[in-house]
Amino acid sequence: MDEELYTRLLKYIEKDNLSEEERIELENWIKKSRDGNYLDQLKEIHMNKNLARFQQDMKRANSDRKQIRFTSRTFFYFSRIAAAVLVILVTSAIIYLTEFRTRIDINQVRTASKITEVTLSDGTTIDLNRGSVLSYPEKLHSSKREVFLSGEAFFNVTKNKRSPFIVHMERTNVRVLGTSFNIKESEQGSVLVHVITGKVVFSEEENRRNRIELLAGQEGIFEISSHKFVRENYTSENFLFWKTGKLNFDDQVLSTVFGELGESFGKIIVAGDEDILQNKLTSNCEGQKLEDILDELSILFHLEYKTKGDTVLINKSP
Repeated sequence: MDEELYTRLLKYIEKDNLSEEERIELENWIKKSRDGNYLDQLKEIHMNKNLARFQQDMKRANSDRKQIRFTSRTFFYFSRIAAAVLVILVTSAIIYLTEFRTRIDINQVRTASKITEVTLSDGTTIDLNRGSVLSYPEKLHSSKREVFLSGEAFFNVTKNKRSPFIVHMERTNVRVLGTSFNIKESEQGSVLVHVITGKVVFSEEENRRNRIELLAGQEGIFEISSHKFVRENYTSENFLFWKTGKLNFDDQVLSTVFGELGESFGKIIVAGDEDILQNKLTSNCEGQKLEDILDELSILFHLEYKTKGDTVLINKSP
């Protein structure tokens, strides 16, 4: 083989890719060669070169694969450690929260025949009407103050803008920051809220979007059966009779007077004649029994009454 051609051949073989011109030159040289072993030698040279490169690539790939296996194994190892640590942390948190909850002292006040006043840890005072139940924590939470009521109560809430005060009742709740209001569950299937000062949000417990806002001088009524709210203005505070013992009537028709008397004393007052209900009354009653008030009405409007159980029947006197 010519030395020049052999040198050129080696140069071509060392290249990864031959140009078209180099390929043609190499083929022509092979065809002109009288020694057919040149072709075999060329293939062998290519094979040896490719084998060496292949072995080098495999060595590099194996090294990378080892690195990958190490990384995967390390990741799996640390993942198991992290999972174990997470389980420990979650379990510890659950145990802590459970013990924390059990350590929270819940007070419950039940009233029977007398009104009871309760003072909470934030200074809020609650007057609990007869036959009512109030549940509250010994120490109110700093971010949200919550109590649970069944019956009727008057709240005078200490103002705290960072900690809303929430009263939960059956089907409803009242949310305030600092105000005074009265809440009552009615035997007729409704919940009534009267706002004395400030503002409250009166909402359905299971649907907080169903709500109304009440300002001082307004009352809200939630009908449980229909899930509807009604907002009205009130003209007297006779709904607080259970707390104050006062009833004020300012030129009120007897139909309204009988209704409020019945609500205040837990009676049903029925007029035997519709004309009786059109009479009007202006009077202040304080610390009086129902019989005393009815005696005065009988004198003023020439009436007589009879009581049977929880019902009072009023008629015109002969």
